[in-house]
Amino acid sequence: MSSHIPIGSVRDRDLSDPRRRGTWECEYPTNEDEARDILRQWAREGRDVYRSIYRRSEATHAEGPRLCLPSDRIAFEVDAVGGAGKAKEVLRQVDPTLVCSGTPGHYHVYVQLDRVLPWVDLKPLAKGLYRAMGVTDGGKYGGGFLRVPGSLNHKYDPPRRVRYVRRGGQVSVEALRSLANAHTTHVDVSTAVTLVAEPYGDLSASYQGRRIMRMVREQDAGGARRHRLTYRLVRLCQEYGLTQGQTLAVLLDHPATGSKFDEREMTREVRSSWKPETPTVASVEASRGDI
Repeated sequence: MSSHIPIGSVRDRDLSDPRRRGTWECEYPTNEDEARDILRQWAREGRDVYRSIYRRSEATHAEGPRLCLPSDRIAFEVDAVGGAGKAKEVLRQVDPTLVCSGTPGHYHVYVQLDRVLPWVDLKPLAKGLYRAMGVTDGGKYGGGFLRVPGSLNHKYDPPRRVRYVRRGGQVSVEALRSLANAHTTHVDVSTAVTLVAEPYGDLSASYQGRRIMRMVREQDAGGARRHRLTYRLVRLCQEYGLTQGQTLAVLLDHPATGSKFDEREMTREVRSSWKPETPTVASVEASRGDI
């Protein structure tokens, strides 16, 4: 079977114009030497450079069990966490490699496993650790493209170096699963077709509540940023202790979501962003559509 290394770059970034974020370009070399040569050339041209941690069976950016080859690593990016103390506690137990992306507080987490697993098993492990840490902004825990250590982050003038913060060891798959389960709050959800939007009261009494309201007032940025905003808002509502129904009401009040999506679509957004992804399901008779 052929094996391709997905690498990418952003060229023509214009710091004077926030609307010009540059042009994304991908290549899919079949060996490490060729991949390194291309990445070095792109870096010399002043580009931001990235690679996926998972090789592909085909020359494609897409992910999935048929495309992402087995590996003994997981990785994801972290831009913000709900609580730094909890995130550090979880990370200490998996002895990760950490890479600073060049932006303060943003880093990539790499965890070396004790055996090779198919992608269908790797992705849930990455997502489980991501959620156990309480990440509220970040992603790419499938086979996404992450910045290359030693390269430069050209979102700044002068550019900032992408560097290793620490190099880690190895963790067993069983230990990682146990850790993720221990730090993930399991919630009961309704099996009804739609959620019921519930009053969410006064959110101004706490720091988390004020953060929610600031996000609610944030103007519509459109596109992918709206999707990230929705995900962060759902996670923040959950950390604050709102029910899914109350979270739905918050989203429907949001100028960047409520005016764009109906209740059925927002129900889908809440459920897809709620953690854990496969929660304990309450019976319809017991819940009657309430959370």
